Amino acid sequence: MSPCLRLGPFVIGGDARTLVSALGPPHQTRTLAKGAQAPMWFLGEREHYPYLVAILLKGRIVALQVTGEAPVKDYGFNHVNLGDSTQTLEGHFGPAFEIGKSELADTDLWTYSPWPFSFEVKAGRVTSIRIIDSTQWK
Repeated sequence: MSPCLRLGPFVIGGDARTLVSALGPPHQTRTLAKGAQAPMWFLGEREHYPYLVAILLKGRIVALQVTGEAPVKDYGFNHVNLGDSTQTLEGHFGPAFEIGKSELADTDLWTYSPWPFSFEVKAGRVTSIRIIDSTQWK
């Protein structure tokens, strides 16, 4: 499996059950369009950052996102972790192909389209990492 489809121990296209096996039952779950589910797990203290969200469709993982300001052991993406500087991010991926505004205040969205990953950056630090199978989920 391509390393760019991995977020920590999980892989896009992988069996959705691997999330529950590793993390236990989700702390919250939302139902989305197309019958998809978006379970969320807090990776430290409940109801606080950092957290992991997945989008699951037909028993497969189609998107993964980890969010928070501090690094989370074992949840990096190709040598980039939460809390890393934009210099570290650019050192691994080069400059963003596009930088836009995130839905979050004072946060930019760095995208590398057509590659299936993006980062949110606040105050020069990575605060969110997202990978997605855009053939399955838009």
